[in-house]
Formats: sequence, structure tokens, C-alpha cells
Amino acid sequence: MDRRNWMDKGYATLLATLLLSACGGGGGYSGTCLPASACEAPTPTPAPTPAPTPSGSNGMTFSPNPVTVTYQSGTSTNFNVTATPTNPSEFAGASTIYAFIVDPNNVIGSAVNIAQNSSAASYTATLSTSASVPPGTYNGSFQLKVCADSQCVNQFPGSPWSEPYTITVTSNGAAP
Repeated sequence: MDRRNWMDKGYATLLATLLLSACGGGGGYSGTCLPASACEAPTPTPAPTPAPTPSGSNGMTFSPNPVTVTYQSGTSTNFNVTATPTNPSEFAGASTIYAFIVDPNNVIGSAVNIAQNSSAASYTATLSTSASVPPGTYNGSFQLKVCADSQCVNQFPGSPWSEPYTITVTSNGAAP
């Protein structure tokens, strides 16, 4: 076998090996594979977010239900919602309870203060409206997540709950 023929075959084999290995293992597109989809790892499907549980079912009732608030544009007002577990034993032994508010309309702020009532069978959540909402009537629902930890990794049974509201924001100078 002539030396040049052997070298041509050696380089061809080396080149083929390098090109084929560029698409192997590791995932992610490196820019060396054609088509690019041949090198991409499949995108994992995220876990679905649990749907909010309506108030009064699966662990919690709320009062008032629905929440009704009227306030003037450019201001913020606090309001209270009382939450009563339908099975208080699920909250027994919890040294701290964390509450998180999610309002897709951004009429209600995300800050919430929660306190256990003296009866120990219910909690009062103090929420605030947003001062930046333009005048109008807003009908919607906010989600209340009640958790055993500050990152809300461990939610209590039934959480998150959905609480309906009607919030009316009046113009400055208009009577509420």
C-alpha cells in the first residue's frame, strides 16, 4: 500500500470521526450540526401550575366572599379577608404560615400580612389595593397561596385558592 493512499484514508477517517462526534452526547446546539435540530436535546415540558381552588372548597372558606372595595384613584386602601380552614388540623403544628397574593389585574398588591385570630380557628389577611390603577370597576379573582415556607415550596392542602372581587376605583374628587 502506498504511503500517500494510506494518509488520504487516515485523514478521511479522522475527518469523518470528528464530524460525527460533533453531534454526539452533551445536548445543546453547538453550531456544528446540520440541521441544527439533529443536535438539540428535546425541551422538557414544565410541570403544570395547579389551578386555584374556589373559596369554600378543599380546605378554606373566605369572608367576605366576594371581596368588594371602593377607593379613590391615586390612593391605596387596606382591606381584610378572613380565612377559615375547613380542617384546622392541617394547620396544627405550623409555627409560621406564609401567604402570597397573585392578582393578574394588578388591582391588589402582592404584599399581605396574615395573623391568626384569637379563636385559633381562622386567620385574617390584610391586603392593599394599588395606588396606580386608573378609575374603573374591576371584576376578577386573586389567588391566595398559603405555605409552610417563605419560598412557597410546601403549600397547605387546597392552596392556591381563588377569591373573587369587585373593586371600584373612583376619580379624584368623585364620591365613593
